[in-house]
Amino acid sequence: MQVTNPPEVAALFNLHQAHNFSEFEYSSEQHYKQDLFPRWHMPLKIASVISLLTFIYTSLRDVIYPFIARNENVFYKIPILVINKVLPVVSITLLALVYLPGILAAGFQLYFGTKYKRFPLWLDRWMLSRKQFGLLSFFFAVMHACYSLCYPMRRSYRYKLLNWAFQQV
Repeated sequence: MQVTNPPEVAALFNLHQAHNFSEFEYSSEQHYKQDLFPRWHMPLKIASVISLLTFIYTSLRDVIYPFIARNENVFYKIPILVINKVLPVVSITLLALVYLPGILAAGFQLYFGTKYKRFPLWLDRWMLSRKQFGLLSFFFAVMHACYSLCYPMRRSYRYKLLNWAFQQV
């Protein structure tokens, strides 16, 4: 569409200036309203909470309990072994959070007998963030694979260290 009438050009220019149609022209209020990756806030928070709770439980069970009960110092397990137990639990939990809203949505549709009724707001947000949950689940699974590959190297280093100590004796 080409506008040749000067008053129309001026009116379009004023409309353009008034509503900030340019992608680089924002008012200072609009800069504060923009978030970086807004769909990632909830999945990251949930993944962080699940990771923290699983880490606390695993470290209590595998590190703190042997220290208190049998006076074993196994704090060396935290960087590799405890983290390697946390990662698959978080990954499979996040993967369950990918599939669970679909099942709940199907239940809502069966209960109401129609697919045209809107889902509750919480379920709608959850359905829209399934991709992020899936990507986070994949990230934790890949991290588990990397940690699992590091585990045998750590054992061989410990074996070499013990072998060196026995040779010294």
